[in-house]
Amino acid sequence: MKKSTWKIVFWSVGILVFLTTVIIAGSFFLIYKRIARHGSSVSQIIKTYKNARKNLEWEKQVYNTGKTAKATILDMHYTDFAVRNYSEIEMLLLVQTNSGDSFQVKTKKMISWAHIAAYKKGAVLNIKYDPTDSSKVAIISVQAGTGSDK
Repeated sequence: MKKSTWKIVFWSVGILVFLTTVIIAGSFFLIYKRIARHGSSVSQIIKTYKNARKNLEWEKQVYNTGKTAKATILDMHYTDFAVRNYSEIEMLLLVQTNSGDSFQVKTKKMISWAHIAAYKKGAVLNIKYDPTDSSKVAIISVQAGTGSDK
């Protein structure tokens, strides 16, 4: 090949490499800006996921070793967190132990959309609780026909 042809090939490859680098860097910049703009949402999702994983560990332990009781939902509301077909709800429960004692506990739970209608004010739940830490409760089931739509 002639010297001038090699020069053209060299400059063409150089320009292509430069343009590719600019396009890739621009893409990364746009992705970074999008994450930074919604950073609080991303960090909130990660934090909620970690808390759910941690809660799942102690919930399994309470389910296996806890004491059974009945709990009535005094108040319930949706948090802003939902994953796939599950929404997180926060409930204020009045727990009545088999020994006759009662206490209130606030708990969060991921509930399937198919079952969420059963979790309403006044609904009675079958639960297990940790006698050493009453803030830890595991929901076993919802008693059918309980609760109100108010």
